[in-house]
Amino acid sequence: MKFRKILVLFLILVFAAAFPASAKEAAQSYTYDDNGEVILTPDAAEFSYNIDEKTLKTTLSTISDITIRNKEIYAVDSGANRILILDSDGNFIRSVDSYSADGVKHTFNKPNGLFVTEEGEIYVADTENKQIVHLKNDGAFIRTVRVEPMALLGKDFEFHPVKIAVDSVGRIFAVSRNFNQGLLELNREGEFVQCLGAPAVSVNPAEYFWRLISTKDQLSRLEEYVPTEFNSVTVDSEDFLFVTSSAYSYWDYIGKNAVSLRKLNALGVDVLKSYNGMKPFGDERLSTQGAYRGGSTLVDVISLDYGGFAVLDSNRSKVFVYNSSSQLLFEFGAPGTVDGSMITPSALAFYNDRFYVADTGKNCISVFTLTDYGKNLMLTAKLHEEGNYNQEDAVWEKLLSQNCYNKNAISGRAMAAFRANDMKTAMKYFKQVNNKTYYSKAYQRYRKEWLNKNFGVMFFAIVGGVFALYLLNRYLKRKLPPIKDKSLLGSIKFSKRFIFHPLAGSWELTRENNGTFAGGCIILTVATIALAFQSYCTGFIFNGSSSAQISPFVVLIKLSAPILIYSLCNWCVTSLMDGEATFGQIFMTNCYCLTPLIILVPPAVILSNIMVAEEGAFFHTVLIIAYFWVALLLICGNKQIHDYSMGKSLTVLLISLLVMALAVFLTLLFLILMQQFGGFCIDFLSDLFNKFF
Repeated sequence: MKFRKILVLFLILVFAAAFPASAKEAAQSYTYDDNGEVILTPDAAEFSYNIDEKTLKTTLSTISDITIRNKEIYAVDSGANRILILDSDGNFIRSVDSYSADGVKHTFNKPNGLFVTEEGEIYVADTENKQIVHLKNDGAFIRTVRVEPMALLGKDFEFHPVKIAVDSVGRIFAVSRNFNQGLLELNREGEFVQCLGAPAVSVNPAEYFWRLISTKDQLSRLEEYVPTEFNSVTVDSEDFLFVTSSAYSYWDYIGKNAVSLRKLNALGVDVLKSYNGMKPFGDERLSTQGAYRGGSTLVDVISLDYGGFAVLDSNRSKVFVYNSSSQLLFEFGAPGTVDGSMITPSALAFYNDRFYVADTGKNCISVFTLTDYGKNLMLTAKLHEEGNYNQEDAVWEKLLSQNCYNKNAISGRAMAAFRANDMKTAMKYFKQVNNKTYYSKAYQRYRKEWLNKNFGVMFFAIVGGVFALYLLNRYLKRKLPPIKDKSLLGSIKFSKRFIFHPLAGSWELTRENNGTFAGGCIILTVATIALAFQSYCTGFIFNGSSSAQISPFVVLIKLSAPILIYSLCNWCVTSLMDGEATFGQIFMTNCYCLTPLIILVPPAVILSNIMVAEEGAFFHTVLIIAYFWVALLLICGNKQIHDYSMGKSLTVLLISLLVMALAVFLTLLFLILMQQFGGFCIDFLSDLFNKFF
């Protein structure tokens, strides 16, 4: 019995220690940089208080929707069939649970959504009564709006409005339960106009093929291809409609087929922006296991000032806030039962630097207040839309001082400088966040301005440099003795004939000794230096990685090791296939084949530092020519030094490459086994030492 008590106490302590740690980890605020990498940030919004039964002094059932208008909070208590009206601090003002029409009292039946106009008129999605109820702010009845079944909507259509929005001219947009043809658009008189923004159907090619070969009976048992239905709608200040959908599977998120948020124009076309290829669909990270498997499940969306918007994720119990460019500014929230966490968030609202989140799991409205960091982030969106780029840059600088690792702040400073036409500063910050696209745009403008100012100086510098090289060449020809063909310099000079006449050059290299082993080693060394120059000095726009990430050891062996291994494998193969060249001749010939890298790579690298992205085709073409030239020289050299036909030469080359790949594989396998064996020996000796000493 005593043992059981100790065991229970131990388990309690373990769980008590584990849950706060995980809650803290889940609540860590973050955003994403321009490349989709996670950035830890200070909290942009902090929990303030809950609006619940204690504060309202009334019972609550199920809060399914909230909105804020004219400093008042309107909440749909679906389970109690009423609309609660509160002040912005959450104090109860009144409730609306019925209305009188033609002298008859009517009550709501499981209402799910509402919309309040600027004038204070209330539209209620009276779901189970299959109607929209239009009321004055004091609850006085204006009208009811219904959508009758029609052929266009399907034979089984029933109007069950769950969310509604009304634009500036009075058009009503409704999300109807179990209806997947988009939003129902009604004119200001409440008459049906059209279905708007139906989501596109995503067809799996494998399923499509299976349907082609299936019988009628099999087809009748298969699920039909139907669009995904919406679950919420809101309208912004410019009458664009934001709609969300949560009916996506785990595999839709994995396959990038989930489109959980749309921004619809008057034609129903999705005009939602992406930011650097990242869609504003909540969390970029997809969990592959656990309770939060898959992507974010968006259940509500609200528009914010200056083109921004926020979405509510019920899967991860988080709110994600974006600016007008769909850049994630911040997120907040976490799953759990403690204050500041959520169980089943259902609706979202924002007013006066506060986010209000309805949580049906906790049966309350949680209020989160923006911190100074969050206010500054929201301020950047305001200044950006106003075109006040100097002040925007100052705010980004302040944010950077609050979080020096925030690459979004650096990116914000870069964009502000770019719009203010300070290209030098913009280039500096774009380089820090590895934004090559905008760096190229900024550099193109900067280069144009610089050339306009310094064209005369550049022209005379180029002409003077060419003339000086011409005079130096003539002087050296007169003063220096001629280079002997059999000398070291002569063997290096012979590389010129080798690359332009590869068949004759290969023959002369090995049969007439016009090249030397030392000369080949020098060419290999210089070619390696050329590739190192490419790795470290290629222009930022065309360089795949920063110089700090490049290992000098890798640069040194990137060329020399493959040449050495290939020469050895080629010698092994040709020894069995009547090849005439020795290992030294093979290695020397392969080294001479690298001469085009010395000629073409350095100029291409130099040009990469003065070209923009649109001119990159020239840079890549020069590199392709260099490597193609090397490959052609290897083929010709292999043919001549072994005295093969072209067909046999290509066959030997292919076999040599296969042997080379096999040799590398076996070497790596051996190294891995030795590493594991070494680890085993160390562990064994360590255990042995601990046992006896």
